[in-house]
Amino acid sequence: MADDDEQEYSTSVGAVHVDGDGRIYLIVVMSDGENFYSRLTRLNDIAIQAAGEPIGEQYGGNFWLTDMTRTPDGHFFLADGNGNVHTEVDGAWTIEPVSPGRGLRCLWISAEGQVYAAGTLGVVYQRKSDGWEAISPPLDNWISAIGGPTHSNLLAVGNNGLVWRFDGSAWRQVELAANANFTGILWQAPDVFTICGGSGALFRGSGDEWADLSTGGGDLFKLTAYTTDIWVAAGTAGVGRLTEAGLTIVRSTFAGYRIHSAGRYLAAAGNNIVARFNGENWHGRSYQ
Repeated sequence: MADDDEQEYSTSVGAVHVDGDGRIYLIVVMSDGENFYSRLTRLNDIAIQAAGEPIGEQYGGNFWLTDMTRTPDGHFFLADGNGNVHTEVDGAWTIEPVSPGRGLRCLWISAEGQVYAAGTLGVVYQRKSDGWEAISPPLDNWISAIGGPTHSNLLAVGNNGLVWRFDGSAWRQVELAANANFTGILWQAPDVFTICGGSGALFRGSGDEWADLSTGGGDLFKLTAYTTDIWVAAGTAGVGRLTEAGLTIVRSTFAGYRIHSAGRYLAAAGNNIVARFNGENWHGRSYQ
């Protein structure tokens, strides 16, 4: 995309991933409301990155990238709004069809290294050696997040109170006293899930035993474990921390829709801002 074209597009950060050394990978999406151009880019050290430095592009094209995940050895998987997953093998990118014409909204890599995708069709897919295979029936609504430790212990959440659990052979609906649009999952050992969503919806549990921790406030989007607490991408409220005392907003200078942590670093993103926290200081960058 030429520089002249970029000026006509609004810019947002669509996903963020931080490494243990503080390096940030992010998806930058430009759109005029009809057309999209997305870039996977890298910030080696946001604390010293010059504000005017051009966006470095590792991969990009005329598509809407919606989510990102990476294997421990740095292998990327990117979901798009046309139902494809973009993946890198030996430096070359390929586009794998998953749910053609129906957008993907989330990706997940289990501790076993298995890759899953889901989205607007409401079906969970697993990547196999010969392509992507549906491992669920349609679960009635959009799926916005998948998570869990193994193939026999997965959770999928989404619109209108959608919460389903997979035991490796069958899916079972989890009944919660909420009709929220759930958007985030955090799995923590040994077998505890925390999920969040619209209007402050927040639940923690396993199996049929779930505690309602809902805040009754603004929408909550994503979760990550950082230090000894759960940290929350809290939308227009910013970034929050969940402790036994409840949810406290710790950074309100930018919107938080995505969040990820590794080691001593936490990264959050929202609208056209990406920020990193090292336990003491925040450093951010705006993409206009």
